[in-house]
Amino acid sequence: MKDLGKLFKDTLSISSALANYFGKSNYGTFHLDIQRKVDGVAQGIKSHSDTWFLSSYTQVVSVYTCMPLIKKCIKSNVLNWICIAYDLEQVLASPVIGVGNLQSEVVNIYNHQFNQMMKESSHHIYFLAYYLHPLFHQYEGIQLVMPPLSKDQALTKENYPTLFKLLLTSVLCIFQGKQLRTQDSGMEVVPILICQLIAYAYNQTLFQQAPLTRNTKPLKWRNQFAQDSNSNLLARVAIKIFSISPSEICDERTASRLGWFNAARRSSITPEHLISSAKLYDYYVNGFSEKGFKHSARVHLSTISEFPMNSAPSTFSAPTLMDLVNKDNVDPQLNSAALEHLWFNNPDPYD
Repeated sequence: MKDLGKLFKDTLSISSALANYFGKSNYGTFHLDIQRKVDGVAQGIKSHSDTWFLSSYTQVVSVYTCMPLIKKCIKSNVLNWICIAYDLEQVLASPVIGVGNLQSEVVNIYNHQFNQMMKESSHHIYFLAYYLHPLFHQYEGIQLVMPPLSKDQALTKENYPTLFKLLLTSVLCIFQGKQLRTQDSGMEVVPILICQLIAYAYNQTLFQQAPLTRNTKPLKWRNQFAQDSNSNLLARVAIKIFSISPSEICDERTASRLGWFNAARRSSITPEHLISSAKLYDYYVNGFSEKGFKHSARVHLSTISEFPMNSAPSTFSAPTLMDLVNKDNVDPQLNSAALEHLWFNNPDPYD
C-alpha cells in the first residue's frame, strides 16, 4: 500500500498541483467558492498527506468534483491569467521548443518587477492596497494575527503587531497627504482613522455586512462606506488607492500631450483650458469611433426677420473653432472639487 501512489503518479501530481494552487491563492479560492454556491456543491478541494494514500484519494475525488466548476471559472474569464502563466511555464520547460535557457532570466525579470513594486513604492501602497482589497481581506491573504480582545478592552499601541504598525503608518502618510491638499481636517480625526483601521483588521460587523460578489470591484465596494461615520476616513484612503490607474501608458501619453499644448506661444493658457484642450484632442482622435459621444456642434447665426425688407442675400462668416465647443465650455462655472473628481477619479480602463 505504501507504493500504491506510484501507479497513479501523473494523476496525483496534477490533482496535487491544482489543490496547492487553490490552497495558496485567495483569488482562486474566492471565485471557486462563488461558483460552488451557484452550482450547489458543498465540498471544496481537500489537502492530502504524503504518507497516506487514502488522503490522496480524497483529494483526487475533491478535485474531480470541483473540476466542472474550475472550467466554468476559466470560461467566465476570471482565471484566464492562471492558464497564461501555466502555458508560459510549459513553454519554458519544454525541451522541444528549446527556450529552457531563458527560464531563469524570465523568472528574474518577474521577481525584479515584483520586488520593485512591493518594496520601492511610496508608503508601501501596493501592500496596503492588497490588505484593503475586500476579497483578499476576507480570505486572509495577509496573515495578520491581531491580539484577542475582551468585550470592553481597547487595543493599545504596545499591543500593535509589527505588520499592523506598517499598514497603519502607510495609511496615516497617505491620509496626511490628502489632508494637506484638501485642508478639511486636522489631527483631531487621526484617532478616529486608527479606530476604523482596527475595526477593519478585526473584520467587525460593518465590513461583514457589505455584499461581496464575483463582479464586485474594490473601488465600488469602498464607495459604500464613504458616507458612514464608522468607516468614512478609511474609505477615503482606500478610494484614493483604488482610483490609481494600474498602467503608466495613459499618464505618459497625457503628459506628453499637455507638454505639446503648453508651448511657448501658449504660455498664458490656464490649467483648466490646458486640460480641456487635451480632452478635446483625445475626444476627436478616439471618441467618434466609440459612438457614445454627446457632443453636438453649433453655429452662431444672426436672427433673421420673418419679413425681410429686401431680397438681397445675407452673408455670414464661416464657422470658427468656438462653434465646435459645447456651450458649457465657453463660460464654465468652475468648481475645483468637481473638476478634481472629474480629472483624477476616472474609471480604470483595464478593469
